[in-house]
Amino acid sequence: MKSNGTEYFGKHHSYLLPQDNYYTQKISNTLRNALLLEPQSSILEIGCGAGRFSLPLLDQGLAMTCVDTSRELVDVFLKSLKKNHQATVLAQDLFQMNGRFDFVIGFFVLHHFSDHVPLFAKIKSLLKEKGRIGFIEPNPFNPLYYLAPIFYEGIANKDEHYFMCERNKITRTLKNAGFQNIRVEKFGFLPPQIINLKIGPPP
Repeated sequence: MKSNGTEYFGKHHSYLLPQDNYYTQKISNTLRNALLLEPQSSILEIGCGAGRFSLPLLDQGLAMTCVDTSRELVDVFLKSLKKNHQATVLAQDLFQMNGRFDFVIGFFVLHHFSDHVPLFAKIKSLLKEKGRIGFIEPNPFNPLYYLAPIFYEGIANKDEHYFMCERNKITRTLKNAGFQNIRVEKFGFLPPQIINLKIGPPP
């Protein structure tokens, strides 16, 4: 999750930048509804990037602490914040963080980690008692993800660990980390360009 500079993210990874559209709202609301996130909740988002999925939640009045290792993306995020947003946005290593939260969430971030054992141990240490986590990740059996390098310069499948998020594997890892009541659900299949045609239920 290290950056290669502003030009890298701005030019080759423009899809990472904030976009107020049907796709980002649908993805954000899927996680919000699944976890029952409310304005009074304390929420930590890891791997927030430039706030692509954070901003729709902030627009709905949620209070969030958002962290990413990329200073370039965090700077873009900060420029997109509105006065009414309740957000603390940090360019920081997750493993250096302290605090306790009701929820830890993330969008398309887990597959960037080659080892989930220390990651989930750290996440658990940041949760309050009875705290909950929720992540939206690529389905490793969806062939469209493996075609991404054709359309997005700078992406390499060797750098993506999609099968770390395979249902059985991630369930075992979470159980070993002490998490309970684990639920893995499938939703969606099509890329953002198609979803933005408003195919499927509203966000």
